[in-house]
Amino acid sequence: KVRQCRKCEKVITDGKWVAVDVGTPEAAVLCEYDWKEDYLPKCRRCNLPIEGAVISATDGQIVVPQLTANFQKPFPDKSFYVFDGLPHCCYHYHEANDSLCASPGCGQPIEGACAMADDGKKYHPEHFVCEWEGGGDELPPTRRQKCNQELEDYWEFGPRKYCSDRHAAWAQEKAAADKARALKEGRSITDSPDPTSRATKRHTLFLKQVAEKLEL
Repeated sequence: KVRQCRKCEKVITDGKWVAVDVGTPEAAVLCEYDWKEDYLPKCRRCNLPIEGAVISATDGQIVVPQLTANFQKPFPDKSFYVFDGLPHCCYHYHEANDSLCASPGCGQPIEGACAMADDGKKYHPEHFVCEWEGGGDELPPTRRQKCNQELEDYWEFGPRKYCSDRHAAWAQEKAAADKARALKEGRSITDSPDPTSRATKRHTLFLKQVAEKLEL
């Protein structure tokens, strides 16, 4: 039996057709191409019919081979995260989720144990440490003594955090000495906390940062 596609009106010679509107006066057949065009959802990235695995986004579906991080770069490890209905790579998911480590030496995603400071910034627990440095400013940072104790209850003086009131008092004394030296030398000082301010005791909130990773 010769079958003709209702839409494109071509004779179907490859045997691939689909009956539509069966049992109605409009009953007919469509060729494989036109059936997919009319009945399958379209990938919003490439606009082709979706036949395989898809991810649903807030503004449409995306066929997995077309799925890219922020729709710009392919996912390098074939996995992705979804934030606000859109696929993201690991780094950009945590950036959007405000779960990158706030430590200046890290800045990487936090998954699992997380330490949150009083100001809401989040850290890997091993990176949320006492910032006391001994040895004097005349020594380069690599040669100064460091405390680096992980912080639970901590004292905050200026922008820095300390594991004990003793280390906070040291920071306050240093700020006073820096101010006195600046006044003696007739220069202003703007990068040191006010030595007359008091260190404030804070408490670390420990939580578990959970992120669901999906595989392509």
